[in-house]
Amino acid sequence: MLTSPDYHKVTPHHDLNKIAVHCGLVEELKRTIRGNRAFHMNWRTVCDWDNNSRYQRVSAQDAKDMCLAVNNPTSGVMPWLRNIYQTG
Repeated sequence: MLTSPDYHKVTPHHDLNKIAVHCGLVEELKRTIRGNRAFHMNWRTVCDWDNNSRYQRVSAQDAKDMCLAVNNPTSGVMPWLRNIYQTG
C-alpha cells in the first residue's frame, strides 16, 4: 500500500530519495531507473533541487531542463508519480 509522506518526519530538506523510501517507492523507482535512461536523468535533475534552490538564480536553460524533467510525458517525474498513484 502506498502512503503519502509526512514531510516533517521524513526530511526538512525535500530529499526526494528519502521521501521515496518513506512512501515505499524504492523498488519501483529502481525498476524504472533501470528500464528508462531518460527517466533516470530526469530523476537526477529533479533530485538536484533543494529548498534553497528557489532563492538562487538559474539560467533559462536550467529552468527549462527542470520543467522538462518534472513534466516530460514519457519520462518525467510527475507523470511517473501520477501513474503509480492512479494504478496503486
